[in-house]
Amino acid sequence: MLERESARILTVAHQPPHLWLLGCLRWLWMSGEHGQIRKIPHSIGNRPDLTWRDIQHLCVYSAVQVNPDDRDWELTASGRPFSYKYGFGKLDAYAYVTMARTWELVKPQVWMELPTIELAGGTMVGKEMRGGEPIVPGGVSSSRIITQDMLEEWNFESLEHITVNVWIKHTRRGDVEVELVSPAGVRSVLATPRRLDSAETGFVGWTFMTLKHWSVILLYYKSA
Repeated sequence: MLERESARILTVAHQPPHLWLLGCLRWLWMSGEHGQIRKIPHSIGNRPDLTWRDIQHLCVYSAVQVNPDDRDWELTASGRPFSYKYGFGKLDAYAYVTMARTWELVKPQVWMELPTIELAGGTMVGKEMRGGEPIVPGGVSSSRIITQDMLEEWNFESLEHITVNVWIKHTRRGDVEVELVSPAGVRSVLATPRRLDSAETGFVGWTFMTLKHWSVILLYYKSA
């Protein structure tokens, strides 16, 4: 994976000749909650009631797969192909506006925040990380069980954004890989090896995000 590729890419927009722009990416995610994204719906599909999350759903469902022979494409648990280069595909303006006209608003957003997993007694004291499990060849892994009761308690039905907070110390951050694997076996690469990243701080208190598991219906799973 190249350094510009990311599990945070939702869709892309294509401009000739070969310029790929990040369409519904960080701007939609970061500015939507502040109301800036509400400027868009008034001009498309005559839907001023659409929220920033509705916009993102429309981006995903109206996206068109591009460069299908690219080996980066992977089928997700929701049945949609995803690419670290193109997200769920290229924005299709006609399909987007057509879909927006009859779009049913998504339900209010809900969050599920899971307790921190501490490996080998790893803790944060102020800004210093102490203890923890050494990174060995093959890596270090941890897992969290999510039960049906937990999903029902939080009224959680399907996934949109997944954020992962990590506390990882390493003398060369560019050598650290971070991955998230779903119960269905779908792997999100959150951090890849980066030859130019020579920081000695590691990923202490970093937050990663992935959109690769978008629209996965969690009520399907009896346990994770």
